[in-house]
Amino acid sequence: MSTDRDECRFYHPTYNWTSLMEIPELLGSRILFSKYGWLLLIRDYRSVFFYSPYTRAKVELPPLLAEWKPLETVLCFSYSPTSSDCFVIGLMDIRPGVFVMIKRGEKSWASREIAGQAVCRISNCNPVLYKGLCYCLDWEARIAVFDPNGNPSEWTVYAASRTPLPRDRFVFDDDRHNAFVNVVRQSFMVESGEGKLVAFMKYDNTKAVYVYETNLSNLPKRRGLNTTLKVTWRRVRSLRKKTLHISMGGSFLEPAEAREAGNKIYLPMIWDKKDLHTELFQSFGGDYSSKRRTNFHVKELRNCCWIQANRPSTLNGHNQDFEW
Repeated sequence: MSTDRDECRFYHPTYNWTSLMEIPELLGSRILFSKYGWLLLIRDYRSVFFYSPYTRAKVELPPLLAEWKPLETVLCFSYSPTSSDCFVIGLMDIRPGVFVMIKRGEKSWASREIAGQAVCRISNCNPVLYKGLCYCLDWEARIAVFDPNGNPSEWTVYAASRTPLPRDRFVFDDDRHNAFVNVVRQSFMVESGEGKLVAFMKYDNTKAVYVYETNLSNLPKRRGLNTTLKVTWRRVRSLRKKTLHISMGGSFLEPAEAREAGNKIYLPMIWDKKDLHTELFQSFGGDYSSKRRTNFHVKELRNCCWIQANRPSTLNGHNQDFEW
């Protein structure tokens, strides 16, 4: 779905239909995250709230701390806001040693430090919350992990044993000095539902996308402060009967609804998708296919996210607003 003023556009990539809906409650808001059929949004830089486009239920959260700028902060939540175990956390890519958190029922956000140095530049994709731990991807394919409920919270960083890049070297956008150096333009990470982390990376010069996975059960345990930990990323060349949905507001991997939708990556680009096998953008159910491995002639939506079509649970069975 994508928002335009108070009007939302819903697009189903498998069945290729679009519908428009007026939702005044979303006027002037920006999508931060989506999961469990709920949207997490922000308005006027500090006003954070949950919203269900299925039930029109809205949950207002206390104002975000003033020093936390939404354009520099990635947020996610652990469970549906109707759950007593729900909490929301936010991290800033330029301040990887601090995070904000609020639990269901609390009246204000808490700012907490993470012990140790992440020594990495956190990607601007949403972190993954899995079995009580927060997993963050950085621009060099490292994984930084911490327990948001730990006392104290402490970073554990896994360096990539082999940098999963098509070339030997890359640098950040703002450090680029060579046109032949591959720059990571976008990176996202999701949990597969099978105890694996799946990473999606899109590079600058190649115009291609790459998908990697690692098994969480294979991540080594830290045995001392100076221990060097490694994560092994395996290149995924086929998603088989699954589809990967990628967007700034929410990403997920799920079984394909139709045979033709298998092994596809759906990006936040109008009408188009990426075939992982051919590395070409194609139109589902149509005759459009890019002749070259490029993303020209497609429009990327900004204030949008993929949202899973499962109806969220509601409090006491009523589809109405309730207090956080």
